[in-house]
Amino acid sequence: MGLATADEYAERLKAMKPNIYVEGRRIGRDDPLLAKSINALRFTFDAAQDPELKDLVVTESTLIGEPINRFTNLNYKQEDLMAKLKKIRSMCHRVGGCIQRCMATDTMNALAVVTKDIDDAKGTDYRPDAVPEGATVRALGGEVAVVGDPKDHSTRDYIALIVERFG
Repeated sequence: MGLATADEYAERLKAMKPNIYVEGRRIGRDDPLLAKSINALRFTFDAAQDPELKDLVVTESTLIGEPINRFTNLNYKQEDLMAKLKKIRSMCHRVGGCIQRCMATDTMNALAVVTKDIDDAKGTDYRPDAVPEGATVRALGGEVAVVGDPKDHSTRDYIALIVERFG
């Protein structure tokens, strides 16, 4: 998948429908009112490409085993939280204020904890890394997305059923 660049981020923003409202007016994500925030966010993508900041901003994903921007990292260890604090402090100093990503990162981590508790209580496991064929899918350039019904079967079962029916 690789690390997204600031330009890729900006292109994805432009492709989104305008659904932000400011003072009763609908604006696009390229509206000048959002420029300071967007530029701060762009910096967080640029930092991952900057040799001086890369060690601070890039980490290896425990889910996919690839380099990711630390802003998308789930914090599993005390070291993750310390790295997060150092990253935020350094980045805020460099942009002269808010980097616009802290709450989203904290929300993502909170959701990971809550969904893990729900999975434990219900005996399910909906993490992409829990899919037995996930490594094969990723090796072939695919992406694993877990959706739908309870996980009471494997993909192998479905493949066998398809082969049985359609040969």
